[in-house]
Amino acid sequence: MEADTNTIVGHVYNTTRQFRYVIVAVDYHTKWMEAERMAKITIDWVIKFLWRCVYCQFSIPETFVTDNGTQFDNDKFRAFTHKNDTTVLYASPTHPQTDGQVEAINKLNK
Repeated sequence: MEADTNTIVGHVYNTTRQFRYVIVAVDYHTKWMEAERMAKITIDWVIKFLWRCVYCQFSIPETFVTDNGTQFDNDKFRAFTHKNDTTVLYASPTHPQTDGQVEAINKLNK
């Protein structure tokens, strides 16, 4: 994956295991999507998802484009991506179209 975009979708239908959120990653070039339900939004869940569903399946992405959520904008996430030679770019809150590929996927899942 050359460029990847990530986001968290909040408060989807509650399940018996309390999965209320969905994390979504989309490859800009192939439009391949990976998604996973989460019970809570933590940096550890995000890193496990990225490691399992992106790094191990597709190799090390060159770049992540993500929103400014605290699960992506913190020292632990930056250390993880730096250790794996991945650049992180943050979408501007005033220009949400930057994260457009994931937002298009999110519309389909609502």
